[in-house]
Amino acid sequence: TCTNPLVIDEPAVRFYAGAPLITPAGQVLGTICVIDHQPRPGGLRTDQAEDLVRLARQVMGLLEMRRVLLRRSRAVLGARRDSLVLRERLRASEAEIDERRSSERRQEALIAIGDALHASGSREASITAASRLLVETLGTARAGVGLRPVGADHLDIIADWVRPGLQSLVGRHKLCALRGAGGLRPGRISVRRNAAAEAGGAQIAIGLREQEPLEGVLFVQSDGPRDWSRAEMLFVQSVADRLSVSLAKRAALAKRELLARELEHRMKNTLSVVQALAAQTLRGLDDRGALD
Repeated sequence: TCTNPLVIDEPAVRFYAGAPLITPAGQVLGTICVIDHQPRPGGLRTDQAEDLVRLARQVMGLLEMRRVLLRRSRAVLGARRDSLVLRERLRASEAEIDERRSSERRQEALIAIGDALHASGSREASITAASRLLVETLGTARAGVGLRPVGADHLDIIADWVRPGLQSLVGRHKLCALRGAGGLRPGRISVRRNAAAEAGGAQIAIGLREQEPLEGVLFVQSDGPRDWSRAEMLFVQSVADRLSVSLAKRAALAKRELLARELEHRMKNTLSVVQALAAQTLRGLDDRGALD
């Protein structure tokens, strides 16, 4: 040891005594030691040596305790991490189940809308039935249909369905009162998400097809901001398509009935004229038997 750098150079050690740090498995990690700048030929006293050994045991006890605590901490962190992963998986599963149920409700609603449109007796009844199913399926505040002449600055809401406690919008409204619900081309969609209740709430508006010479729009409104999903927008689009076809068929049927009534009226008028001419001609004959 006389060639040890700690003896030759600073700190110029002249005395050293150490006790080994031994793990429960018997592995020596190092020593806990005392040094002095003055020589001690007699070494440590017996009680000092025993104290050094006990101190080494205490150090190993503390190190072992720290090792156990670290292991437990890692176990706790691992358990928390597993718990977070499990929660995320459960959340994802719940979201997937909710979306599946919502998808099933939307499919059932589309079937119900088809039946309701077929059974409805008027244009307003068709719109009310479709609006009701939209509100009930999507959990929104209201839904309805508005019509306006091309280029007009107003929109006539001819029928709607509102959640209990809310006021119907049936009547004439300025386009600015229903932003995004006017001037939509057939099949085009307008979506508003972050809008407060006083601003009309979040809204989906879709231009109805085959409503010429009027512009028709189907709208769905919430009573506050809402992040519409793509599936919800596609659902409203499907309802709008079915309603457009139903209204177009109803309008075509009404035109055919009007034409049939007009033709019937003209036929009656024509027959009346023919009968009148025939009667007048017959009155001018002296012997009607000559016609036999």
